[in-house]
Amino acid sequence: MEASIGSVEDGLALLLSTEHSGVRNHLAVDLAKNGNVRVKDALIAIIQRPELRNFRGTLAYALAIYDCGEQALFLLDLVKSGNLEGAAHATIIVEKTVDFPADHVTLL
Repeated sequence: MEASIGSVEDGLALLLSTEHSGVRNHLAVDLAKNGNVRVKDALIAIIQRPELRNFRGTLAYALAIYDCGEQALFLLDLVKSGNLEGAAHATIIVEKTVDFPADHVTLL
């Protein structure tokens, strides 16, 4: 499904409001490409929605574009509580952005 993005603001509004997973996923990936921190914040907010617990994989994939070092606890929670795809993408983000001391690696 194609979604047309007129501006980042329009895309964010649609991303935050749509209930259609195909539109949401397309927008998430498309908007993340511009690196705007508002998109990162929106992705985190959407990933935290309980009703999307099993539909977070593409959202986490889009989040991987950003520096998520400050979201380590959020990502670790997603690794533990997400579905397979969401947890896998969160693990990739954690491994590439978070520098854990060697004695803390067992948290993953």
